[in-house]
Parts: sequence; C-alpha cells; structure tokens
Amino acid sequence: MTTVGYGDITALAYNEMVYSSFIMIFASCFYAYFIGTITAILTNSNDKENFYDNKLSTVMKYLEEKKVSERLQLKVRTFLEHVIECRKKNLIYERDILDLLSPELSYEVRCSFNFKYLGAIIPLSNYEPFIGLLATRITDEQINPYEILFNKNDPSTNMYFINKGIIQMFDDHIIFKKLIKGEYFGEIGLFSQDCRSLSAESVHFSILLVLDRTMIKECLTIVCDEDFGMYRAIISD
Repeated sequence: MTTVGYGDITALAYNEMVYSSFIMIFASCFYAYFIGTITAILTNSNDKENFYDNKLSTVMKYLEEKKVSERLQLKVRTFLEHVIECRKKNLIYERDILDLLSPELSYEVRCSFNFKYLGAIIPLSNYEPFIGLLATRITDEQINPYEILFNKNDPSTNMYFINKGIIQMFDDHIIFKKLIKGEYFGEIGLFSQDCRSLSAESVHFSILLVLDRTMIKECLTIVCDEDFGMYRAIISD
C-alpha cells in the first residue's frame, strides 16, 4: 500500500511529494481500518454464537441433572434453538416490542391485535363490544415444530388463531389442509359439544392465539348483565 509503481515514475516537485505521501498514509490507514472492522465483525459474530451455544448447553445440562423426561428436553431444546436462531438474525418478537411499552399501551395494542382476529368469526363479527371483551382475555401459546395440538376425537373446547407459522390438519397421516397466518381452526368445537374431527400439528415454530369455551361463557355473563338484548342476539346466532 505504501509503494508507487516500480520507481520508474517518481515525484519530483515538492507538491508531488506531499501529495504522494498523503495518499500513501491515507491508503495505509484505510486498509488498516477495513481489516480491523472485518475482524471485529467476525469476532463479535463468533462471540455471540458461542454465548448462545453456552446458554443452550447450560439449560440442557440443568434439565438432565433434574432428570426431566427426554420428550420435554426435546421440546425445550427445539424452542431454545428457534429463539437463539432468531436472536442471531436480530429478529424481534412481538412480545419484545410489547415489553418496551407501558402496561397500559401494551394492553391496548394487544387488544387491537386480538380484535382483528376475533372479528373474522362469522357468528361474532356483528357484535363489536363482545369481541372487544374477548380480545382482553384471549391468550397466546408458542408451539414447537411437529408438536401435536390435539388428536382426532379429543374433547373440543378451544379455538385457535394462527399468528405465526403453519398448522396442518390430518387424519391417519393423510394431510387434508394446511393453515397459515391469519387463518383459524377449531371454531366448531367451541360452539358445540362435538369432538375433534381431525388432528392438528404444527409444521414450523408457531404462535397461536387461543380462545376457550370458558372465556366465551365468562364474557357472555358480563354481556348478559350489561346488555341483555345483545346477549339474546349472540345466543340466537
């Protein structure tokens, strides 16, 4: 970086010498800065990867010492590997964003998210006050890849909204349908006593919003006390 040709062309005038010296010093500093930056990036990347790998090893070692079942260990490992992979890619979870807000704002934003999903239920779409009440009570679950949500003929008490991931509906290893973000399933069992007609399995790491029959009953009780006309209308639908 500090040589100029083979010496056949040289600076003769004083200004040429100053200019050449400046260029050589600048090029050397730029080269050193460039190499140092690349080295720092690679070092930080390796340090971050080692940090998360050590965390994972520590957790798994703890579970082994506590004699946790292999099935649960696998479930924990799969979940942590997904979280670590997201951290390495600097992906931000919805929960991380909500944690940055005040409790009041976090509550309002979460209800706004949930309201959008609940409004897709045809029998409830005309009753915004009731949907708003349900939006404050709905919960979310994180599901590992290939985790079974329920099997065919299981009791049906929950309805699910897909916030992230893919869920496949199957029976005897035959896949009937794959559901993606924004879709829902299990609504028939929520409003009736019928058992599950298909099994459900998470294809990828999924985040689901869960609405159960108990929440519906609690909210209906509140609506009945506040607006009996709406209560009758909802029950009729």
